[in-house]
Amino acid sequence: MMSGRKAFIKEFALASAIHLLCLAFSFQAPLLQGRVDSVQQHAGAVAPQAMVGMSEMVYEIQPALFVQARQIKRGIFPSWSPLSQGGTPLIGKMQNAVFSPLHLLLYVLPLACIPYAFTLIILLNSYLGFAFAYLYARSLRLNWWSGTLAGTAFVFFSLVGGGLFSWSFSGVYLPLLLLLVELYFSRQRRLAVLFLPWAAALPFLGGHFESAVWGNVVCAAYFLGRLSQQKNTTREKWNSLAAFAGLLLVAAAIASIQIIPAKEYVD
Repeated sequence: MMSGRKAFIKEFALASAIHLLCLAFSFQAPLLQGRVDSVQQHAGAVAPQAMVGMSEMVYEIQPALFVQARQIKRGIFPSWSPLSQGGTPLIGKMQNAVFSPLHLLLYVLPLACIPYAFTLIILLNSYLGFAFAYLYARSLRLNWWSGTLAGTAFVFFSLVGGGLFSWSFSGVYLPLLLLLVELYFSRQRRLAVLFLPWAAALPFLGGHFESAVWGNVVCAAYFLGRLSQQKNTTREKWNSLAAFAGLLLVAAAIASIQIIPAKEYVD
């Protein structure tokens, strides 16, 4: 069993290396030439035309992230900013993702390092998307090469495809949710029960409400599909469904730290 585990780790390391090379190639313009690649794919445009091509991730979200990071460093809870529109909520606007685990880098690193932290967070987010998709593919008994293709395709088609300033940390958890559903119907049910509420809640903390909702809808549909394949009694299936619903309720309780302020902001 240890030899199989070591082989799996080696394959994962090799797959990660291949993906990181692809990621470096995708980011070669900003990394080597300092060019800005916006969501609208206007890399190479000169000012002031470049500003037109930049998305809100550049001129709206990142300044808000800087402000909330500065407030946290000063010991101020980032509930409000007086610097925009005569005052605007920070925590209530979901795009700011105050509670995203990846934003911890912004809160612990010095303010001078925040421009570099933005890039590091995007790279970490992209790698997590790859890792989740790779592990999900392997849970379907695909080989490591197929897992590498699946993970890289998922990242480049959904996350990195938006460019350097693509900033959605919600969609990255979709393959993790599907992976946990697979584990739920395998011998790793306890592990799935432990992590599934967090995996369902984290998309709501990631900055994009629609992606979070649809990710959980897809997860629920996938769970129902896998449940229908089980050779269990009707009672056992209903018990599994009730358990899954309970896990989603726990996820909603965790995510309420962001959902409630966002609802108040919208209202």
